[in-house]
Amino acid sequence: METYGIILAHSQNGKRLAKDKFGPLFLIYPRDQFASTLDTPTGLAKFIWQVCRIDVK
Repeated sequence: METYGIILAHSQNGKRLAKDKFGPLFLIYPRDQFASTLDTPTGLAKFIWQVCRIDVK
């Protein structure tokens, strides 16, 4: 994960992500910067959508 610099997104183009549009939170990778490895079925499987909470211990 550190290789790609993951992004926890809550909005897109200034609008909050709706539940039917990957929200409320979406863990994404910078596909544009790493297209050769992330724009593949295996790479796309790394994306996590509809994150509703994160517990930190």
